[in-house]
Amino acid sequence: MVAVAFLLLWGGYGTGLFGWCLLRDYDVTLGQLMSPFHPYAGPWPPATIPASQIWPGAAPAAAAGASNTPTPAQAAAAAGKSSSIITKINDLLPGLGIIK
Repeated sequence: MVAVAFLLLWGGYGTGLFGWCLLRDYDVTLGQLMSPFHPYAGPWPPATIPASQIWPGAAPAAAAGASNTPTPAQAAAAAGKSSSIITKINDLLPGLGIIK
């Protein structure tokens, strides 16, 4: 019981601290905060997440238009398939006639 209580407290504390770090835009991953073997050893408060980065510790986001490969949504729109998909949704869900 003591071990379970310890794990619950440790998990709650780590998750709460990670949430605080997300709110403050600190560039610290959940693994760095929760790992007992490789804890975060940098200065506190840590650096903030750069504007080109979406998630702590992740690679910076690609610039818009940097890739020539279309996304699935762009490919479907280019092929004119979006109207047929909406029609199928209306057929499957007849009570929801809000999509026209």
